[in-house]
Parts: sequence; C-alpha cells; structure tokens
Amino acid sequence: MIPFSPSDVNPADLLTFAYFAQARCNPAQTVEYFTSYFNICQMVMNMTDEPSQTLQSFILDERERGRFTNENFQETPPILGFGIHENLSVEYDDDVPDEFVENAWREAIRRAWRESGDGQRISNANDAFRRIAEMRGSEALWKKWEQAKDGGMTPERAYSTLEVPAEIDDGMLITIFSMRVSTSFVARKAVP
Repeated sequence: MIPFSPSDVNPADLLTFAYFAQARCNPAQTVEYFTSYFNICQMVMNMTDEPSQTLQSFILDERERGRFTNENFQETPPILGFGIHENLSVEYDDDVPDEFVENAWREAIRRAWRESGDGQRISNANDAFRRIAEMRGSEALWKKWEQAKDGGMTPERAYSTLEVPAEIDDGMLITIFSMRVSTSFVARKAVP
C-alpha cells in the first residue's frame, strides 16, 4: 500500500484536478465549472496576503483557451446589440432564433468596420458570438463562427486582396475592383 497523507496534496492542485475531472465528465457544464473555480480562486485571493500563483496561472491559461464565467457571459449580448437600450432594442434570451443571433453578430461586425475599423470591437463581437454559440450548444452557430474566424473578410484583408493601400479613396477603390472583376471575367471567357 502506498502511504498517503492529506498534507502531501497541494490544495490548488486538488482544486484544479477536480475542475478538470468535472469538465471531462460533463463538458456541457464547463462554463458552470469554470465559474465555480474562478469564484473559489477569487475568495482565496481575497482571504490571503499572497495569492496562489498556481491558481492565477491556471485561470489565465483557461482564459486563453476561451473559458468564461457566467458573469462574463452576462456582458456578451450587449456587444452584439441585444438589450432594450442597445442597437437591436431586443432582450437576449434562449428563445431568440439562431438566425437572429447570427444576423446580430454580422451587424455588430459591420458597425465596427463602418464606425472605426476597430479591430478590438471586431474581436469582441466574434468572441461574443462564440460565447453565445457555446452557451446555446448550437452546432449551426458554432460552425458559422468556425468558418468566419479564419476566413472572414476584414477591411485590411480586402485591401490586401486587391493589392491597394488602405489610404485609397472609395471611388478609386470601386474603380479598381470593377476593373479586376471585368478582367477576370474576360480571362475566364477566353479560356476554351
């Protein structure tokens, strides 16, 4: 028999092991488990003078993997425009159809492009959409997010694709695009 004593176990390691065991056994409840883990870590940090580096590092690692708490999720719908005083003037709940959520996400991306081209707002909208897809357990929304995360068109990518500088005015941009489309069409017609 292997000798074992409770003093041999680091409480932070035990907490982390319990979190992973729960998440592995019931992945659909990972948000609940991460929320509980995060709350326990917050209590430990508030009660001690020296917060555990292990707990803090683990929380950061999980955040990098896309984990979020229920409190983080409450901040998500307004990013896509949900809420009485937001752009859509519609409260978010589970009864909102997936198509409506997808359209809200696409509109949030468009607003970010039009208003400032702010990469952070675009990233926040994508993250909000991913969180909603995950909380709903919607495969359709998850697939849309998967497709868009790597291949979505951004203003920077559009300028790069057309091989023009970002400072070009809209009229010239449209002219260049039209020329490229007509050239492409003529080239395709010429191939037998």
